[in-house]
Amino acid sequence: MSVATIDLRGIEMATVGELEVRLNGHEDLCSARYAKIELQFDATNARLKRIEQILMGAAGTIILLLIGIVFKLVGIQ
Repeated sequence: MSVATIDLRGIEMATVGELEVRLNGHEDLCSARYAKIELQFDATNARLKRIEQILMGAAGTIILLLIGIVFKLVGIQ
């Protein structure tokens, strides 16, 4: 079994300070993206709630109309 070796000569390693700056920038970017996703989720949730209310109202109306038709066919007023 052979072990692979990596030659790191000629590759500059980042300092701890540079890595910290990059990590902080990444955290800020992710935070901004997360906030945007949360706003989009809230907007989508509001739309779905509105559609749900419309569908519930339409279903109620259809049920009442069907009950009215049945009563009219049976002769109950």
